[in-house]
Order: sequence, then structure tokens, then C-alpha cells
Amino acid sequence: MRKKMAVAFITCVFLSVLVASFPVMAANKGRTTYAGIDYSAVYSYSYYLKKHPKLKKKYGNNDKAVLKYYIKHGYPKQEKARKKVAKNAFDSIAQQRFAKALKKTKTAEKTDQIILVVDHQLSLWNKKADGTWKRALKTYCGYGRNGFSSDRHEGDGTTPVGSFPILFSFGSADDPGAKMEWRDITPYSYWSGEKRTYNTWVESRSYMAGEHLMDYYQYAYAMALGFNSDPVVYKKGSAIFLHCKSYDRWHTAGCVSVKKSVMKKLVRKCHEGAYILIVPKENKIAKY
Repeated sequence: MRKKMAVAFITCVFLSVLVASFPVMAANKGRTTYAGIDYSAVYSYSYYLKKHPKLKKKYGNNDKAVLKYYIKHGYPKQEKARKKVAKNAFDSIAQQRFAKALKKTKTAEKTDQIILVVDHQLSLWNKKADGTWKRALKTYCGYGRNGFSSDRHEGDGTTPVGSFPILFSFGSADDPGAKMEWRDITPYSYWSGEKRTYNTWVESRSYMAGEHLMDYYQYAYAMALGFNSDPVVYKKGSAIFLHCKSYDRWHTAGCVSVKKSVMKKLVRKCHEGAYILIVPKENKIAKY
């Protein structure tokens, strides 16, 4: 009897200690979910505070504030994830964030297919039946030698920021099986820089100001973007394309560039009505 009472007493003491310590354990653990996305694969509240002790003093036990700070300032540094899984883990989380951001855009109301450019990352997204967005392709991309601009003009070397319809695909190579309109480049194909036909495709047997399309190997496969097309403003900028990268560089005069093999895939995958959304940073996606 005494033995049973002793065991019961010890058990009660143990449970009391466990219950008393649980809130502290839970508080130390902290939350890992923010805005509907779980960051647990790459983030640990206690580990992050240990690495950044000043945050403890700044936020106290406000685990939500600490996670928000991490997402804004620490992401995508490898704070917790092992090297072998870090790349996939961060990519999965970024994919969720981008999908949520795209769903909120005005562009998503106009189309079911978006090519998204965020800095040097280009991705292709398709809208599912339930209205969510799924990524179909991701790759590195180049852009204007002078960065991005919301107010570009001819010759400034910037890539325009915004949401633009993809007008058609074209190229000097054979049609690879385009889902949208495909135009073959001929010896007479120009993208006009002249005032009367500015920023349009023109077939001309005489010389025209602008770009003689056959002269550019980068246009083996390409897409014409609807920048400065409705309405057309003279000297605001013309010949803004998504095209194959140059042999020796990634930067362009204002277009977006990808590897030739990727450009061929995009021509095959993108259908009529697709849009391209170009922003310098992720937090600008929702604006368009």
C-alpha cells in the first residue's frame, strides 16, 4: 500500500512539473506560420533568437513579431534548414507566397496564365479551377542593363515595370508548336522606330528606322510584350520582348532574356491571353 502511494505521489509531482513547464516550452517554441504559410522547414523561433539575441530585447516574447522580422530580414538565409534540403524548402515556401500574391492581383482577374518576373527570377504560372495558381516553370533571367523603371523611355536601358499582355510569339527559327499566334521573321521584318508606325511590326522592302529583326540571333524564339501598345506613345520605348539571351551576357537594352531552350518551352506552353508581370521585388507583385 505504502509503495503504491509513493508511486502515485511521485507520478503526481512529475505531472505537476510537466504541466507547469508546458506553457514555457510552448512559449519558447514560438509560432512558425505567418499569413497562412508554414515556415517550420526553414525557421525555428528559439534558434533564431539564439542567433539574434537583440530581437529578444526588442520584441520580448512576441513570437509573431520575431517571425515577421525573420521573413522580412532573415529570409532566405539558411537559419535552420540543412544544406541538402534548404534549397527545396525555401523554394516551396516562396512558391506558396508567390501563388498567394498572384491571386490578389488585378492581372489574375484578366488571365489564367502569367509569366512572372521578379528580379532575376522568371516563372510561369497557370490558374487552377479553384482560382489558385500553380507554377509550371522557373528559371534565371536577364533584364535591362540599367535595371527596372516604372517610367521608361527609349534608350534608357531599363526594363519596364508592370503588367502587360503578351501580344504574340515570333522567331527566325521554325515554329516550335506555339499555342498562341506565331509570326515567322522574314528578310523584310522590322520592329518600327518611325513615328507613324512606332512600336509595331512592319514588313518593308525598304530600310526602316528601328530593328531589322533578322539581324538578331536572340530572336530565334521570342514574344512581343504589350508595353506602350495601347496607346502607343512615340519615344516612350519600343521593341520590348521576352527573348533568348545573348551568348556573352545576360543584360539587355530593356527586354527580358532567358536561355534559348527555356524560351522555346515558353513558346510551347503559353497560350492566347497570357500576361507577363514584371517587378523588381516580390512585395511589388500585388500592386499589379
